[in-house]
Amino acid sequence: MASRSYQNFDVLVETTAVGYRARVVTSPTGETPTVDFALPFDATVLENLLLKLDPGRSGTRRVAQNPQVQAARDFGGPLFDAVFAGDVALAWGRGQDAVSAADKGGLRLRLRLTDAPALAGLPWELLYDRRRNTFIAQSEKTPLVRYLDVPQPIRPLSVAGALRILVIVSSPTDLPELDGDAEYARVEQALAERISCGQVVLERLPRSTVSQLGQWLRSHDAHVLHFVGHGEFDPRLEEGVLYFCDDYGRSSAVTSSVLGPFVRDHDPLRLVVLNACRSAHVDQADPFSGMAQGLVQQDAAAVVAMQFPITDGAAIAFTGDFYGAVADGLPVDQAVTSARKTLNADFGAEWATPILFLRASDGEVFKGIAPPSAPAAKPVPAAAPPPVPVSPPVPVPPPMPVPIPVPAGGQDTAVDRGAGQRVTSTRPTTAPATGDTPDPPDPHDDDRTPLLRLLAIGAVVLVAAGFAFWLAARPDEALVADDGASVSPSPTLSTATTGTTSPSATPTNNAPTRAAEPGPTVEAARFASPPTIDGSAEEWDGHTAYDSNTVIAGRQATVRASWLLGWDTDTYYVHVTVTDPRVRQSHEDQPDQVWKGDSVGFELGVAAPEVRTDVLAPGDVHVLMGPTPDGRVVRAINVPVGKDFKPGPPFVGGEVQTLITADGYTMEAAIPWSLLNVPSPTAGLTLATNL
Repeated sequence: MASRSYQNFDVLVETTAVGYRARVVTSPTGETPTVDFALPFDATVLENLLLKLDPGRSGTRRVAQNPQVQAARDFGGPLFDAVFAGDVALAWGRGQDAVSAADKGGLRLRLRLTDAPALAGLPWELLYDRRRNTFIAQSEKTPLVRYLDVPQPIRPLSVAGALRILVIVSSPTDLPELDGDAEYARVEQALAERISCGQVVLERLPRSTVSQLGQWLRSHDAHVLHFVGHGEFDPRLEEGVLYFCDDYGRSSAVTSSVLGPFVRDHDPLRLVVLNACRSAHVDQADPFSGMAQGLVQQDAAAVVAMQFPITDGAAIAFTGDFYGAVADGLPVDQAVTSARKTLNADFGAEWATPILFLRASDGEVFKGIAPPSAPAAKPVPAAAPPPVPVSPPVPVPPPMPVPIPVPAGGQDTAVDRGAGQRVTSTRPTTAPATGDTPDPPDPHDDDRTPLLRLLAIGAVVLVAAGFAFWLAARPDEALVADDGASVSPSPTLSTATTGTTSPSATPTNNAPTRAAEPGPTVEAARFASPPTIDGSAEEWDGHTAYDSNTVIAGRQATVRASWLLGWDTDTYYVHVTVTDPRVRQSHEDQPDQVWKGDSVGFELGVAAPEVRTDVLAPGDVHVLMGPTPDGRVVRAINVPVGKDFKPGPPFVGGEVQTLITADGYTMEAAIPWSLLNVPSPTAGLTLATNL
């Protein structure tokens, strides 16, 4: 399905002293006509029509669809004739003619109803052009949206990789029971194909409480919030509500003023889908009193809500087609219209139940969603590569004097998954990598300035399969990249409390020492499709593990870590298994200091031919991820300021999950390259890293 390029046809509906006025404020031809109109139904006829249209009140959720289909025409035809009359009708026709000449063009009908709140609750999606025998909202050439004027502009989100959907299934014990597991399974089933090809990542909130939602959003990314549960319009509060659970499983009425700040402050979140009855209902005085409208007012770029109850089958059909179209890169209004057509084929009475509230003027809510990727093919043994000429070793500056030998703690990684490409990295472990001593020496203190250059030493190489493996086996030789350029494994700075790193031995407490020495090479394996970020290592089979067991801050050597590294063109993947008998996080309120408790961390930056201790490169980053005993993650990205690392922007991109195990924990992360200041990684890229 091709994405359409739309022009807007905006109709502003206003209340007048004697009725209503429809005014065209935007059109492709520049025309702005007006028409005064009255509702073409008296109160009794309107009530009867709405009763037939609402399957929840008419009792015809699954049968007797024909009366509802006829009621849709009986309602939508006269309403269209009343609003699209005279010059407004001419402008609408000319607008369609103007865009029809454009390839894949369309005319988006945006209804602005905030100045006529008494009409905002009507099912405008049923506007029916009797002359063309068509419902406006059923054609992707003429999508219909509820456009809400709010002061803050919005920008489409560039999605690095898959579309991430968080599902909240709420079934309070004191309300009619929902089969939460079955509801989630239906959503998962509807998206199974998209999930398997890496276009969609679907996750479920463990408990449907507001506090759990807040905790989840602090350590995860979600582009879409999908709520399944009960909703209604509360006349006492004069607001729409969704029923979350409280800590005891009972219903907790949540208004848009409570849920809205979570939506507004979670930067990747752009779209909210409410599979809850009458989540679009408003009173006749306040056009923002509904749940959906209130969330738009709270900065949601788009909200899909239900103006009538929707059956399970219709919900599944809508969800699958809608998310699939969004994942394919279609504008959200085109995606809704596509899903309406699917509903109309099998659930003719319910196609107009989902409605779209939109703030984005062009309908673009997401950009850059990953295209579907083919399942990973089984590797075919390749013939041995021809001998590769190796350049002479590049001279390396002599090491700094070292009174005591220092064990290298980092490793190098390389594995091929997919296109026969690898990402290799070189550098020793730097303190802090793992640990839980309350107050170890701060590696950022001025008396340890040689540590500060660790980001620019060693090498990470993306090369062809086989060749990169050979290079990883020969870290003492000059490295030849794809383009034939020679890259030398640089000397690296290593710091650790001196002493053995044997698991059974106790290190001595000599003063830390620093040495310039060659760093080992690590190679990150390319993934053909993104792994599921859940803390387990099931999808890492075939990747090489690298230990970082250097003793830190005098701790006994009971803390050990093993790293798995992976990548694709959008994301850097890390899986770390930590052995630690005591998991403790002492700096939840200060993420940039997470290294002082249990944590894993890595530094990444430009590979430099020489060690520098006076300044850090501006693009270097220090990524920290610390588990809490209850399984949450505290994370931060520190950035260089002169010769030290300082707190950087909030680490809200990507995804991180941890699992607390019997003898420690695991940490798995998917971090967009954009957060690591690495644009478009390709074979031959050289970087420096510490694990």
